[in-house]
Amino acid sequence: MGFARPRDSLRQKVSRHSNRVEPAVLVESHTDYFGNFVETVSIPFRHPSLVDTSVWDVETQPFNDVFASVQMSVAEARQLRAGQRRELHDFLRPSQIVTFQEGVWRLADEFLPPAPPFSGSLRALDTHLFRTLRYRPGATDAGTTVEQFLKVKEGVCQDFAHLMIPVCRAAGIPARYVSGYIETDPVLGHDGEPLDTALNGATASHAWLEIFTPQGLWVGFDPTNDCLEGERHLQIGIGRDYADVPPMKGSSKAATRNPSACRSASRATPTRLHRSRPPPPMPMAMAMPSGLLDRNCGMASASPNLNRRRPDAHADAWTSSSPAAPDSSGRTSASGCSATGIRSPLSTT
Repeated sequence: MGFARPRDSLRQKVSRHSNRVEPAVLVESHTDYFGNFVETVSIPFRHPSLVDTSVWDVETQPFNDVFASVQMSVAEARQLRAGQRRELHDFLRPSQIVTFQEGVWRLADEFLPPAPPFSGSLRALDTHLFRTLRYRPGATDAGTTVEQFLKVKEGVCQDFAHLMIPVCRAAGIPARYVSGYIETDPVLGHDGEPLDTALNGATASHAWLEIFTPQGLWVGFDPTNDCLEGERHLQIGIGRDYADVPPMKGSSKAATRNPSACRSASRATPTRLHRSRPPPPMPMAMAMPSGLLDRNCGMASASPNLNRRRPDAHADAWTSSSPAAPDSSGRTSASGCSATGIRSPLSTT
């Protein structure tokens, strides 16, 4: 099975979604425990390969900084959501990958003590991880633990998220893992000059986290880039950690005595990245009435400019292929994968 369709929220809206599986079989879909869209296939006959391609259009929206109205300490923020401990239980305790190590407790004591401001403390932690840890693809893998990442101090976006999540949970702040995509290239203005900076992360996939705020909102933090979740982030699924929302998981059966001959892989590579030259920019207000916010939104920027100009939307597209294990005489029961087509008004903040 796989997580192939983005989540719907006020911050992002899916306008089109299609899925194609080769060889052609029935695709079943359902919503899991965390509200993610899941697609499942079963292939009960021999096949040399399995390719699952999902294409969709998504529009993302900007939001004002929700922390602008939060003037309270870490202890006060914990107290305000004390009555919701039962529904937030999954995001307050250790999970399969996210564990409470000595280094985690040390970071929680240093950056999230009871007295300092709630929002300022979280931003300071986000910046600290960005500055002291190195983003280096290939330094770690999907099985790297929090303890190992703290030792090597270099890894990918998944490792950054898996470290900040337990630090927040250890301090009594609910935090959840987010799997999705990111537009890494900077947004260009009408004159061709970048309006912001390039972001760290793989074009094929990205990971960050969300924090539950005293207002009852989930706000995204991206410690890999030292920023809040914005228009350049696109959510696919949420969970306690990576184990809840891998791009693809399943099993295969084959008549072979060599277990190494049965392998599965998931790969998402950009096949087209088109940026049309935007027309002369027009002023657009980036403010949004607070009454429109819901529990699934992420914030675009720490200090939005309400009169800032920005170009029209750009179109990005990905195609994801997930070849299954070659099956000599058995069958494969598994799959799922995500691929994307994104059309998003990119943030200028």
